[in-house]
Amino acid sequence: VGLTGRLLIGGPDIAPLIHLPALEPLLRYLLYGLALAWFAWVLWTRRHAPPHPIGEYGLALIAALLLSPITWEHAAVFLLLPGLYLTSRALQSDPAVDRWTIGLLGFAMLASCVPAGVIWQDIYRTTQPAPAPSWLNLVQPYPLVFVACYLALGRSLMRIGRSPYVRSTA
Repeated sequence: VGLTGRLLIGGPDIAPLIHLPALEPLLRYLLYGLALAWFAWVLWTRRHAPPHPIGEYGLALIAALLLSPITWEHAAVFLLLPGLYLTSRALQSDPAVDRWTIGLLGFAMLASCVPAGVIWQDIYRTTQPAPAPSWLNLVQPYPLVFVACYLALGRSLMRIGRSPYVRSTA
């Protein structure tokens, strides 16, 4: 179950944050629209820039993971390519990687270190056989990690494509 399903529908092992199953498809499509709009905006601002295969592939990869209806715990390994790409650019002092991009990437790295699965399992064991409390949905850092990486990579790619003074070193 994806993020909107966890928040609005819940499941056998976790209560919904707000029980509004009829609102879930609308919220899911709204979030899908925002993710696709960001993807389109980044590519549109880069239309005259030279291609950046690693960055653009990483952006498409994160977009696909964001739009996935399954949970994201097992897909975090796919953030390695875009994360390492941005990190290497930041270490090279690439002007396309500004403070906001580094901040978003740093937040994603710190949030991915939160042992949410361990915390979740301990709380889940104490509430069995009843569903876990709904606020546990907000402890999961994975959606925030994906969104932060998505915004950081898109911002870096847009800065390369928009300014004639920002050149890629990759």
